[in-house]
Amino acid sequence: MELSQRKFLQELGKEICAARKRLNMSQAELAEKVDLSVTYISKIECGHRNFGVHTMAKIAQTLRLRHHKVIETDCCEKYNLPCKLFKEILKEYSPGEIERIAQIIRIASEMILERLIK
Repeated sequence: MELSQRKFLQELGKEICAARKRLNMSQAELAEKVDLSVTYISKIECGHRNFGVHTMAKIAQTLRLRHHKVIETDCCEKYNLPCKLFKEILKEYSPGEIERIAQIIRIASEMILERLIK
């Protein structure tokens, strides 16, 4: 696993752990609700386990998180994920146009997430 991927997973795990604790939910409760083992949840929260989009969608829904709040843009920037591509594409647009594009992406992402959960 690349160092940047490891750091990204650690940050993501911290966000999931913090959200779970805000709901006063134990790892066992979360594991039961998303049909995973407690060990798996623990590894996710520690950043030691890579996991798929479907699992992320179930966790985000259970913790009442919008997926774009879980994976923050600054995480992408910190760890050189595809944000560089988006910055390159968007550099010609005004701030207002970028906000409208971001809104379209949010709506499309939520639609995709809803389909994954079903």
